[in-house]
Amino acid sequence: MFQYAFGRALALDLGLDLKLDISNFGSDSRPFSLGIYSLTKNIPFGCYLSTSTRLKVKMTKKLRRWGVWGMDKNMPGVLVEPFPPVLVSLDEVLSEKLSHLFVDGYWQSEKYFSRYSDVIRSDFRVIEESSAFLAWKKRMLSEPGGSISVHVRRGDYVTDSSANRVHGVLPIEYYLRAKEILNTISDGLVFYVFTDDPVWARNNLCLGDKTIYVSGEDLKDYEELALMSCCDHHVVANSSFSWWGAWLGQDTSTVTIAPGRWFRKMDSSFVIPDNWIKIWT
Repeated sequence: MFQYAFGRALALDLGLDLKLDISNFGSDSRPFSLGIYSLTKNIPFGCYLSTSTRLKVKMTKKLRRWGVWGMDKNMPGVLVEPFPPVLVSLDEVLSEKLSHLFVDGYWQSEKYFSRYSDVIRSDFRVIEESSAFLAWKKRMLSEPGGSISVHVRRGDYVTDSSANRVHGVLPIEYYLRAKEILNTISDGLVFYVFTDDPVWARNNLCLGDKTIYVSGEDLKDYEELALMSCCDHHVVANSSFSWWGAWLGQDTSTVTIAPGRWFRKMDSSFVIPDNWIKIWT
């Protein structure tokens, strides 16, 4: 979703058409999942890369590992995000008269696309809503005291040593401190917990009597993300899943709490929007 939002904003700035090349998803453990959003009405996706561009793609991967980034004169039309990632200026790209551009990276910052926030939020509307989704949505929107989405990310952060080294797992203390902050807003707030480990969450995360566990209730992952956005306030994990659940549901009265440290070691100051509350643990 970050990659799409970055590409969408950059295409609008450059006056170019955006295409999503999904040829790499054949070797990825996760399937391409943006097809369920309204963006598909205007943005095509498929396999568009030529053989020469595929070679450029392979080279960009090597460049990132070597710490090289930006617009390379030997590979015109290819933009590589630095690694470790930092917020970069796109002035050079925007000043060039490009007929095409291939971008590689994660681009995890709203600063790249916040100027088109209304467009991005519209693009990420779910096309088809199941009866289960609509029932949960109605329930959340009708909470008289307000609702809070709480995301507990475990999964590969616990079982995969590589993912754990990069991200780490948030301690229970983080959620308890977030609860203290949000309880100052209203006594009637209901906590809706979304997680990839509902058994652990039920047994270990005690947020009070007004806690409802949504995950495991026959909902698809994109439906859970959309339901997060329906809540009044948000407690996000160090995960792009709940980042987007919170960001898509932002308005002027929304309080969003996020971990101050997104990655274990890498700088993450650019990931969290400036108006979100950060908790350091």
